[in-house]
Amino acid sequence: MSRQAAVSVTSADFVRRFGTWQDRAKNETIFVTHHGRCKHVMLSLATYEELVAEQRGQVSAASDSARLETMITQLDGGFVALDKEMVVTEINPAACLFFRVTRPAVLGRALGEELPELQHSVVRAHLARAVAAGEVTSCELPAVSHPGEWLRCTVFPYGEGAACLLRNITSDQHARTNFQHQEALNQALHATGQIACARLSVRGTFTFVEPDFAAMVGLVPEALEQVRLTDILPVARRSQAASHLDAVLGGGAPHGFDTVLLVNDAAELPVRIGLAPLRRGHAIDGATVVARSLR
Repeated sequence: MSRQAAVSVTSADFVRRFGTWQDRAKNETIFVTHHGRCKHVMLSLATYEELVAEQRGQVSAASDSARLETMITQLDGGFVALDKEMVVTEINPAACLFFRVTRPAVLGRALGEELPELQHSVVRAHLARAVAAGEVTSCELPAVSHPGEWLRCTVFPYGEGAACLLRNITSDQHARTNFQHQEALNQALHATGQIACARLSVRGTFTFVEPDFAAMVGLVPEALEQVRLTDILPVARRSQAASHLDAVLGGGAPHGFDTVLLVNDAAELPVRIGLAPLRRGHAIDGATVVARSLR
């Protein structure tokens, strides 16, 4: 902000020559004194507006900084910020807890001194790239300080340096591994040529049908959509199947039973049916059906 020249004037002189001082206030800041003490200040409107704008900018910057600090503190994942010399400038409680360090002990220290787990990993190279080229990158790595656990690290430019967000993805890794194992198991079962799967809603109607399952009854998968499982069984077998299905959808253990499927050409196919509850969170969202031909 440009600074005006300042001049002092007594209150008596200010009153007597108000017009003069008003004109001078366009280019000078007028300090009005009373008994030798400054009581009032006269300045131009432009200078006043400039002062107000500057003050608002400072308040806004301070407010933004406070909000950012609050957000970083409340993050579930770890946050570590560094300057271009790889000296730690900020670390949040989640990161302190994970790396078993305290904030005062880490701030102002080189990355390798207090956080060697990051220094001696691919994260160090990503941080350097973020500083040098402004790159945003992400990687997954084992947590050395927590054997068996995995971290996802997102690195990005931050101020004059770089920062990284750390999230524990161990549960995600386990879920992915379990899913891959289940997929492999399903593929192996289907390779036998005798097993087929489908999914039922809580009303007992098909919501998904594999082609092999539909082929057992001589139909295409689309023809079984919203059809009840019991509708493709002989009338005499429906009560038994409905009882097993109700038990599974009611939260019971998986059930298996022998029955017969009605085939589209009026034939019957003896099968072994397996039912297991399909959960979404804590609620039962339907059931998985597995059919194995007994012929």
